[in-house]
Amino acid sequence: MTLIRLRRGFTVIELMLVIGVIGVLAAIAIPQYQSYVVRAKVAEGFELAAPVMRGIAAYYDRWGALPAGNPAVGLPAPELLRGEWVSSITVQDGAVVVRFMPKVLPDKPADAALVLRPALNPEQPTASIVWVCGAGKPPTGFVVHGPQALPALPDSAVSGRCRA
Repeated sequence: MTLIRLRRGFTVIELMLVIGVIGVLAAIAIPQYQSYVVRAKVAEGFELAAPVMRGIAAYYDRWGALPAGNPAVGLPAPELLRGEWVSSITVQDGAVVVRFMPKVLPDKPADAALVLRPALNPEQPTASIVWVCGAGKPPTGFVVHGPQALPALPDSAVSGRCRA
């Protein structure tokens, strides 16, 4: 004699457990993904700023001083240096100020910017420029130049080497 068992499917408790696990995973994953997307958009600013920083270094090597603005480095107006997420790149007292489109950081001040400031060693004027991100601290013996009063991007929006 053969016993036949009927399959009944999942119980309500099993389904509730699966839905709960999916909810917890979504609650953790969605904010992490949003933070990742913002960092990816801000990374465009680092890429577009690289040639500008090389231009500033060349200007400093030639003239022994930091350029005051975009024309000194041979760059176009700030609003012409843009990308998909970057709205402008400005040279301000030797520093590179990268501003982003409002949709990149909708909950932050409109004037929040990525600021890459040059640090120089006064004891060795021919030494290389060290670039300091935001309000970061320079290496020992170096002096940072450029604007300091600009609102910085939040730590969650920048790469690890640029976090406070």
